Amino acid sequence: MKYFIDWCNSHNQTQIDRWISEYQESGMIIFNNFGSKEFFDIVYDEASHLLNLEGKRKDLVMEPTGGTPRKYISVGRDSIHDHNGIIPELFRFKTLANLFSLITMTDVYPVDYTPEQYIINRQELAGDTHGWHCDDYEWAFIWIMDAPEPSSGGRIEYIPRVKFDNSSPSKSLDSILRTRETRSRWLPSGTAYLMHASDTLHRVTPLSKNQRRTVVVMTFASKEDNKRGVDHSTMDKLYPKDTATALQKQ
Repeated sequence: MKYFIDWCNSHNQTQIDRWISEYQESGMIIFNNFGSKEFFDIVYDEASHLLNLEGKRKDLVMEPTGGTPRKYISVGRDSIHDHNGIIPELFRFKTLANLFSLITMTDVYPVDYTPEQYIINRQELAGDTHGWHCDDYEWAFIWIMDAPEPSSGGRIEYIPRVKFDNSSPSKSLDSILRTRETRSRWLPSGTAYLMHASDTLHRVTPLSKNQRRTVVVMTFASKEDNKRGVDHSTMDKLYPKDTATALQKQ
């Protein structure tokens, strides 16, 4: 983890203050060239290997998020964990959660619910997308391994500070999209972002041609998140084996 520690130590208070200001304005902070080139290469090789070995295609419509689609190749948490590589180590590394706590000015913890801890996703076919949703837990950390061309889709679209009504997801989704401005960002390979994802409606736009968008995703929670009951119906549908294993351990 030396490369990552060196990267963290390379930022002065001025940069930290910029991140804090950006997070307070948009509920999202973008890290350019996250973790150094050397560290990125290590994670990239691990993610690529796991996708080739364990990747499973998802092509689903998620009713709990208003009938939005999920079309991508994914590696679930347990397969990543069993590989015992750098991704689980980074998730557990206190320096990462401490950095997020500094920026958000609140305590940030790795999520306890194992299927949510870390996954790898790859969109690669025209039409592949990760449809509109809010997350179950407060923060999502996404590190972009491969980015499509800017004109080929795969952009982040998001609306911060929403109140999504889980009891009526389709109506809630329609209302938010009709009444709120949608922000859009294209981010290159090597970029990472931390999003306050529980109250930010967000999606990855469909690819318009065969291109790769590969991401490593980690979930972080507040202390209250880790204590309260959460509806895991979305994860149950996406990763049934991982959620069944988690249920057996309870």
